[in-house]
Amino acid sequence: SQCNLTRRHTMINPKILSDIEAHPALRHTVFQTLAARMYPPEVLTNYLVNMATFCAASRWPGTMFQEFDAVKCRHACDAIDKILASEQGHEAQLQAMGALLIGSTHLEPLNRLDEDDIYERITDGTHDAIGTLTLRETDSWDDALYALGGMLAVEIVANRQIIPGQVAAFIDSGFYGLTLDDVPYLKEHAGEHGAEHDHEATMITVVGNFLPDDQARVAEGATEMLNSLEGFYDDLEAIFKDGNPA
Repeated sequence: SQCNLTRRHTMINPKILSDIEAHPALRHTVFQTLAARMYPPEVLTNYLVNMATFCAASRWPGTMFQEFDAVKCRHACDAIDKILASEQGHEAQLQAMGALLIGSTHLEPLNRLDEDDIYERITDGTHDAIGTLTLRETDSWDDALYALGGMLAVEIVANRQIIPGQVAAFIDSGFYGLTLDDVPYLKEHAGEHGAEHDHEATMITVVGNFLPDDQARVAEGATEMLNSLEGFYDDLEAIFKDGNPA
């Protein structure tokens, strides 16, 4: 296969977006549960460890970048590179948000938890969602398209659900006494001018430049990613109900 450079479509198949928007993962109640009350530090630590672990894995490009580059598919390479570059430093920002939420308690800051403690806090749903990202490590054009679909789904979910959900829970609720200016991670990502809005728009444009048959494979990857996110969300919600990883 090769990238289509002479007859660019410039429009994503609208069914891909409508299917993503209709997926049950986009209607999950996890962030409503997160915003319903102020949670104790141990629960927040478990939530943040799982969210940070998944987010870190989602920033890993694997070798799909090289697969697109090998067929001179520059619009995909440039977009992936742009998104990954803009995410640099966000792990530290997420840790800083955790420190603000957890406050001065007996709990260790997230960046001082040892590997065994982190591993024990990670849920099965988080492991499974990260596993879905492994097709980014590929030397197959077909799998690269599939992995690109997963990336599209992650960026849409981050923009429309994860970031707004965290703003609602940690800022708008008033439970933690924080404003958006207090939390650079959320301020940089949220809203129409935020990083996640730009990432979603970039990914939609990229997918629109592939031929219809290739877009169909992208759609399959997006669906599989959303399926795994349902389990990820289920386990996060369980943390809020019992405080422990599933």
